[in-house]
Amino acid sequence: ISSACLPVALQCEVSSCLASSNSMDKNLVRGLLSNSIGLCILGAVSMEMKLGLAAAIALAINWTVCCVHGLPQNSEKFFDATGSLTYLSLICSMLAISGA
Repeated sequence: ISSACLPVALQCEVSSCLASSNSMDKNLVRGLLSNSIGLCILGAVSMEMKLGLAAAIALAINWTVCCVHGLPQNSEKFFDATGSLTYLSLICSMLAISGA
């Protein structure tokens, strides 16, 4: 449908929707790229330092909170609590593994 056939108010809505979709696409690409780079760095460092399990635990906790609460609610309400939970979980799991 040609935009010339649409009323002016509808033309504005369509153009603003397309503009927000375009910025969302840019943000999605930027987010995917930065997360991929971060995961590659985390993987390389954790493999070299033999901390793959610790990295996997930290990622699992943070991604779970992000997917269960952060993304659906569009909130960072549990950001600090997640960091504390991750820290305590890593300490406890590494102590358990080391046998201390």
